[in-house]
Amino acid sequence: MWQALNGRRNDWVDELLTLFNSRVLSRIVNRMAFTIAWAIAVTTIIAIGERYPESGLGWFTDFEIPGWPHELVGGFLSILLVFRTDQAYERYWEGRRQWSEVSTACRDLARVAMSNLKGPMVDELMAHVSVFPVALKQHLRGTQNREEMAAVFNTYLEANSSYIDMVTQSKSMPTTVLLSTSNVISALRRAPRARQLDLVWQEMENKIDRLSDIVAECEKIKCSFFLFYLLLIAKRSCARRSHCHTPLTRSMSLLTRSRSLLTRSRSLLTRSRSLLTL
Repeated sequence: MWQALNGRRNDWVDELLTLFNSRVLSRIVNRMAFTIAWAIAVTTIIAIGERYPESGLGWFTDFEIPGWPHELVGGFLSILLVFRTDQAYERYWEGRRQWSEVSTACRDLARVAMSNLKGPMVDELMAHVSVFPVALKQHLRGTQNREEMAAVFNTYLEANSSYIDMVTQSKSMPTTVLLSTSNVISALRRAPRARQLDLVWQEMENKIDRLSDIVAECEKIKCSFFLFYLLLIAKRSCARRSHCHTPLTRSMSLLTRSRSLLTRSRSLLTRSRSLLTL
């Protein structure tokens, strides 16, 4: 308990053992392998050229790269790295907040259903509520795992291959699940007024609307574009500053330009978010 309060985790050994199952590693393994192979090849050629000059590879050891290009782009790369790291952390935190909203809305919807309804409709609603996070996860990752979705849905109802096929074959799986959920609870609106189930229907529809908004927010996070405008301005600034006399002057002018560019990029990002919200 004390370790949990201090933010420590005891499963770090399992995380190291399952490192090769990481989705991030699977996405960058090709580029990483190419970079490692290229570094090994260059190091091997240089080592052979230094050890055996008669091999004809000695000219690799005499090749030198001046230091001013690194000084010129160092300031820009540092600003770019900070910008990308800040955007990645912001997207991660927003995604974590939206997933917490999914958990809260699904729990509230299940609570309202179990406390006010009876019969087979409760099981049908629980099946839809349980399968929604799975459908949202697969939709954001761009995958379609029919077996995973069927295992969750069949926990409350009998096997229904037609429903699973309808969800997996749709372009937006979470939206299809929400539409099916609305169709299930539509009978509450036509119930006698003495039972006051229309209030239950209205509360459930509010929760479904909230889940629909979360789907839109998650899609916005996934499809957020990177500001190539930053790279374009940096390229132009390098061309304009080519008349500078010293590498230090070039790097300082580029750093000043990058700082103002970062401010303009943040304002542009804020405007794009407001437009996406509208």
